[in-house]
Amino acid sequence: MRKSKGLLFSIFLFFFYATSVWSQQFQLQNVPNKITGTYTLDAELVLTGTLTVRHRGAASDYFVTFSAGGSGTFDPRQVSSTGGSLLTYQIYDSAVSRNVLKDLSANPTPQEVLRGSFPFDARWNAQHLSFVVILPPGQFPPAGTYTDTITLTLYQGTLDSYTQKAQRSFQVQITMPSVMELSLVPPGAPFSTGSTASTLDFGILEEGKTRAVDVIVRSNQVYTLSMLSQYGNAMQIMDPTDTSTVPLRVTLNSTPILLTPAQSYPIATAAPPTVYAGVRYAFVFTVEPLDFPTAGNYSCIITFTLQAQ
Repeated sequence: MRKSKGLLFSIFLFFFYATSVWSQQFQLQNVPNKITGTYTLDAELVLTGTLTVRHRGAASDYFVTFSAGGSGTFDPRQVSSTGGSLLTYQIYDSAVSRNVLKDLSANPTPQEVLRGSFPFDARWNAQHLSFVVILPPGQFPPAGTYTDTITLTLYQGTLDSYTQKAQRSFQVQITMPSVMELSLVPPGAPFSTGSTASTLDFGILEEGKTRAVDVIVRSNQVYTLSMLSQYGNAMQIMDPTDTSTVPLRVTLNSTPILLTPAQSYPIATAAPPTVYAGVRYAFVFTVEPLDFPTAGNYSCIITFTLQAQ
């Protein structure tokens, strides 16, 4: 009787061990809590995320889906600030192929999920998957922190037949910095980062000659813009022993303005935030009638000042 019971007990242990080996077990690990970055106006922002799928047991396919986030749409996703402003972004399988990653609500194709397969193994094996969060340039919301929450879901099987195994969430957090930029460009030219100086050369001074420059302000906050002319509405000879001047007519957006030497002139006060392309202020300088000035070189330095309100 004792030997029979011992044999029965041994068979039971073997059966339990075989069952545990052949069953499939999945884990979703190393999902980032946050994917963070600082937005750049003129260049694409690319952020990389990674996650780990672990498995042991019978051979199996698997796939991972990505929810739409707070916007409820995949075309495109959106991060939002506490004030309700938005930045659009997208989650792709890679920066090269750019297949938008989706969840089952969108009836995704195999290219729109992260997928893989494991062979049979009684031990734990891991596969590391990556994805990218990309924000296109040219957006210009107010400064602040923009967030969205994405849910990842791990499924055993294929898109035709599957079982949910695990779920995790992560946050996309983007910082939109304060932007206050000024650009001096030829008339009609677009904003040019770094173009903050311009030389207007009249050549031989003659009545009626004109030169023009556009001042473009790009700001995501309320701003004030002013200008200061060294000699007011005039150029002065570059000879410290002489005070001869050449009068100038100055127009701002086709309206004549009167500048006092070495005094600030307000161009815009408490102006609202601009669009991405900026707000353009068109200046034209015209040589007024000359009264026999001394021969020589004439100049005037004009300084534009942009400040947060």
